[in-house]
Amino acid sequence: MKMFLICAALLVFPHRLFSQTTTNRAQSNNFLISADIGYTVNNYLSINAAVSKGLWYYGFSGQINVSTGEKGKSYDKIINWDNDLDGVSDAGDYYLGAFGFDLGYYFLENLCFGGGLGYAPHKMYRNFHDDTEILSQSGWYHVSKGDGGRIDAKAFVHYFFKKGLTGGRFYIGGQYSITGSVGIHLGYQFGSL
Repeated sequence: MKMFLICAALLVFPHRLFSQTTTNRAQSNNFLISADIGYTVNNYLSINAAVSKGLWYYGFSGQINVSTGEKGKSYDKIINWDNDLDGVSDAGDYYLGAFGFDLGYYFLENLCFGGGLGYAPHKMYRNFHDDTEILSQSGWYHVSKGDGGRIDAKAFVHYFFKKGLTGGRFYIGGQYSITGSVGIHLGYQFGSL
């Protein structure tokens, strides 16, 4: 019975167990808006926007692939993927990015842990080289097609610096996602609304 009461208290009143000072709790009822930008080791540009209410962090995240492997001009609308063309120089696949929602919790006034869940569309491509350079000036062109996607999960942590004169504060964060792998981001949380 004791264990049940302790677990119930942890679930129902987590903010009491990890609380900040009384003034910080009073301020935590305001909405705070934050935005950040970062980069991952798998060449994804990471962009996040969020609203914090109380001790909770609700966000939207996006990762955009900046290194696709496709070369030259796209001929997706002219050349059918199923055509058996000569001259395939290389082929590959990649995730276009990942887009999802985040949920976090402020365990301390300046420390937020959280996770996210989203979707990452997948794309396959074939690169071709035309020595006559009829289809493009560089000779390179490609065809591609969508190939489904996958669920993308992530975990993140934000460390917030002291508030400035305007009530806002900078923060630095780290993340791990299935698609983008390890990444770092810098952001700003605006003063209360």
